[in-house]
Amino acid sequence: MSISNLFKPKPKWNHPNCEIRKEAVEKLLDQAILADIARTDSYATVREAATKKLTDQALLAEIAITDKAAVVREVAAGKITDQTLLSKIARTDKEWQAGMAAAAKIAGQTLLAEIAKIASNHVVRLTAVHKLNDQAVLADIARTEEDVAMSAVEKIKDQALLSEIAKTANSTSARSSALRKLTDQIMIAEIAKTDKFGIDGRAAVDKIRDQGLLAKIAKTARNEGVRAYAVDELTDQALLAEIAKTDKEWIVRSSAVEKLTNQAVLAEISKTEKDEHVREKALDKLAGGKKLREISISKKRSKRRAVCAVCRKPLTLEPAPPSWDMLASKMPRSYLGTVCDSCSHVECYQCRGGVGLACSHCGGSVSPAFVDLFE
Repeated sequence: MSISNLFKPKPKWNHPNCEIRKEAVEKLLDQAILADIARTDSYATVREAATKKLTDQALLAEIAITDKAAVVREVAAGKITDQTLLSKIARTDKEWQAGMAAAAKIAGQTLLAEIAKIASNHVVRLTAVHKLNDQAVLADIARTEEDVAMSAVEKIKDQALLSEIAKTANSTSARSSALRKLTDQIMIAEIAKTDKFGIDGRAAVDKIRDQGLLAKIAKTARNEGVRAYAVDELTDQALLAEIAKTDKEWIVRSSAVEKLTNQAVLAEISKTEKDEHVREKALDKLAGGKKLREISISKKRSKRRAVCAVCRKPLTLEPAPPSWDMLASKMPRSYLGTVCDSCSHVECYQCRGGVGLACSHCGGSVSPAFVDLFE
């Protein structure tokens, strides 16, 4: 090295001050020097300034994937034109800046669909969804990708696809959003009939006004809550009477009874209905029914009052626990008794002495029962 080179000033892009280096880089044109600075400078702002002036696609791809600073990777991604490289950056960058810049430059629907499904960053996946136009691809994403499903649904207009999403999407929000966008009454009714848990089914019923469709839902919906909800919207008294008598779930029969006005049908139900709640509702709707119900309840209470066949003390029976031995170990013996399964003969446990489990009156089997003894 000559003596003259020792005293020659260093280039400003090698200056210790990063701001001076940055200003020098902004004036540089030499691609080799810019490449070296973009790879090796310790300050991200200097590397960013150098990257902005690079033209080599391979080098830009390298920087977009390997640089430690998100802002530098973003600048590099924004200068890349190769669609495959952009797709790789969008899929693999864990921070949103570079991935979003890459996704924004991609035009291919297949590449965008892949990014929307597997990109590491949520914001990048959303960017890809916003650029998608293929309705079938959007529908597939709406059904399977929960975190971007809502954005996909918002871009779908096809009623058949919306119906499928409303029935099968993994995301509850996506199903609800698709249902809100549906206008086809038959498709909406199908959702109401097939929904398993009832939330979407009831939302579907809210959108239906046709009495014929509501009748089909009330009679055939998979979920009993949806059937009951549809019954609330029915006006046909003959159909309500049929449902009140034949539906297998008491909650649906109860809803039908609530809408009934035919006194003869209500009277029949109050006598023949197997569920106490439904019978009482039918009785309440009859003329003078509430008074009749009070009398009925009074009679039931008097029947529940029994007397021990041995000591003649009155007692009230309550449902027995599943384990006689467990109860006997925890409760005072004078508070336990038996009731015959055949003749309803009652004995308090104190009088039985805890011996034998056969009715002393008819020899039939007996069940343990709580007994409240009082004078």
